Amino acid sequence: MPHVAIAGAGLIGRLIAWRLARLGWQVSLFDRVGRDDARGASHVSAAMLAPLAERPDVDDAVWQQAQQAMA
Repeated sequence: MPHVAIAGAGLIGRLIAWRLARLGWQVSLFDRVGRDDARGASHVSAAMLAPLAERPDVDDAVWQQAQQAMA
């Protein structure tokens, strides 16, 4: 089984890790902050390109973060 290490657990790093894992790769995902650290891009919805378009599919906490990010 091939193995890959991915540096950066933001949106793109996680999507790449997920896709490779689905293809049978062994994946190690690293990030400089912890999973629950508020400084991470995924935690604050910083990777959201169009938060208004995502309203039907997200919970209220994510929607509130998107609104704060646009302010």
